[in-house]
Amino acid sequence: MTQETPAELPQLPLKSKLPILGGTVLISEAIIVYFALLVGYGLQPLPFGWLVAGAVVLGALCIIATATLPKKAGQKGLGIPLGWMIQLLILASGIVLGGLVVVAVVFGAMWAVGIYWGRRIDREATAYVKQAYRAGSPASPDNQEKEE
Repeated sequence: MTQETPAELPQLPLKSKLPILGGTVLISEAIIVYFALLVGYGLQPLPFGWLVAGAVVLGALCIIATATLPKKAGQKGLGIPLGWMIQLLILASGIVLGGLVVVAVVFGAMWAVGIYWGRRIDREATAYVKQAYRAGSPASPDNQEKEE
């Protein structure tokens, strides 16, 4: 087995997994919002123009939140609080279409799990890379003691 040199290790901060996990939830939610628009068209709880406006705003917010999720591990981004706001807006949309309450609960849970696991994966991957760097670095105090 060859030991990786520090030059072979990825640079910190590592690429975040949040855009993958959170983005999947938000893009799927945008698609579901447009399906809810079709349900609203059939049930007609509001004028069609209002339904289209609501669906377009929610769908656009989902896409914007996905685009603004943090790209590097440990970074802060507008996408996470915006994603939580979207979950609350969809829950509030349940006043107009009752089925959206179920959508909000399911996707809210998926969003929470995606954010939790995305942050955890980022933390553990960063810790692993730092540990591997220390173990393989010639300037590491551990390696200097072994050489003597």
